[in-house]
Amino acid sequence: MTSTAAWTAGKALFACFTSKCTCATGDANCATKCATGPCSAEFYACECPGVPKPGSGDKGCKAFLDCQPKCGSDVCCLAGCAGKLNASAMQTLEKLVACLPKCGCKGNDSACLEQCGKTTCQPEAMACYFDA
Repeated sequence: MTSTAAWTAGKALFACFTSKCTCATGDANCATKCATGPCSAEFYACECPGVPKPGSGDKGCKAFLDCQPKCGSDVCCLAGCAGKLNASAMQTLEKLVACLPKCGCKGNDSACLEQCGKTTCQPEAMACYFDA
């Protein structure tokens, strides 16, 4: 049986997807971009109940960079890291995340991501790193 809170979170996620994203049925790439972009708060509220909304904390962007390596591929852990950030830091992180695909890194290839932060996405990476 689904709890009222889970049902409400699921409805909010569905409403966000239908209003902010135009994904074709079965388009996993579009759904992922929507869930981690314009509907990230609704996605994390549904997927990880009790985790603070991304950008609702009081930390700078670097706090995410310090927290993220401990998470591996644990989505709720990553959401918890994002929940530590203040709204401004979350915007800074979103700019960095939006830049990273330009480098063509596959998965969580840390060496590729690190090199990307030193080259193609250096302005975004530095803005996040120095946002304490």
